[in-house]
Amino acid sequence: MKKIILAVFISFNSIMMYAQTDFLAETNYNQGLDLWHKEKYAEAIVYFKKSANGGYVKAYDALGDMYYKGEGVPQNYPEAVKWYKKGAEGGNMFSQFQLGWCYEFGEGVKQNYTEAIKWYEKAVEQRGHPLAADQLEGCIEKAATYYRKMANLGNAEAQYLLGNCYELGQGVEKDPYEAMKWWRKAANQGYADAQAVLGFQYLYGTYIDFDMDESLRWYKKAANQGHANAQYAIGDSYYYGRIESANGNQNAILWYKKAAAQNHEFAMKKLGEIYADRESGFYNSAEAISWYKKAANLGEDDAQLKLGEIYSDGKLVTRNYNEAIKWYELAAENKNPRAYVALGEIYYYGKGINKDLSQAKYWLERAAKCGNAKAKELLSKIKLEQ
Repeated sequence: MKKIILAVFISFNSIMMYAQTDFLAETNYNQGLDLWHKEKYAEAIVYFKKSANGGYVKAYDALGDMYYKGEGVPQNYPEAVKWYKKGAEGGNMFSQFQLGWCYEFGEGVKQNYTEAIKWYEKAVEQRGHPLAADQLEGCIEKAATYYRKMANLGNAEAQYLLGNCYELGQGVEKDPYEAMKWWRKAANQGYADAQAVLGFQYLYGTYIDFDMDESLRWYKKAANQGHANAQYAIGDSYYYGRIESANGNQNAILWYKKAAAQNHEFAMKKLGEIYADRESGFYNSAEAISWYKKAANLGEDDAQLKLGEIYSDGKLVTRNYNEAIKWYELAAENKNPRAYVALGEIYYYGKGINKDLSQAKYWLERAAKCGNAKAKELLSKIKLEQ
């Protein structure tokens, strides 16, 4: 009982500590903003830095602006980019826009239209920035013109990127056959991303006739340069029997491990599947759990779900519902509908824990919104019980 009280006390104090930290960071930001409006820039930046040290995202953007404009500090574009990146990664649309701008015009960072477009798109997605949509459109057109110029000069990366423009209709009229032309030019120069694209196109016959031999040829060219997606694709081709081989799973493991060494979470998950399959010829429960955990720790929600199932059914390890709940909740945070159902069932039936209809209802309602029939059935039962 004393341990429980102590744990609650520590947890409460931790929450209060974080709340106070957030409040202080916001207060420092507001003080900095007030000083900035009074054009007391040198004083303002002191408070913005205090706020930024507390993790306040708006302060990152403010510091980016001050270094970009040279307010209270010497103008410093690289330093501005550093702060804009922090703000952009924290979801601040103004930082996302400014970071896109810096990449578009090469201010404080090497000019990179691909990065510029990426960050403009993130700002546009938030539907609040007044200039992001127009700037994105202009940047796309500029990028296509630049890629064409460099592609005609024989630049392999530009040829690949121009191919992407034609596939998506960005800055040019959509034309998949023109896309194939430029991808092939880049691939013939040894550009791994283009080689992987050709492997994909021959495998799925999207813009060209299916040809497994050609697919494998191009995938292997990319894979031998360390292209993780190509390595994974070859592993998949062995795993699903697209390539005739007496050692399909063995070859799949070989290529999946190459991709997994580069933190390819889907390759890690597939390794988990092979080692968990008693008929694969490579059954190993410890290896299965190890690979599933590696994928899950990178945020792969199906691997998180699978670990929940493993600890829930007790077939590969001793049943542990607390561990199952932990992994199901992580999958649920990643919006996996099957995890919603699994959690709903655990709380409804009281599997390893006390039955909790309110928690069951919470998770099952989320699953029902995704159209899950089982969740709707259990919700009907809960309604009768309450």
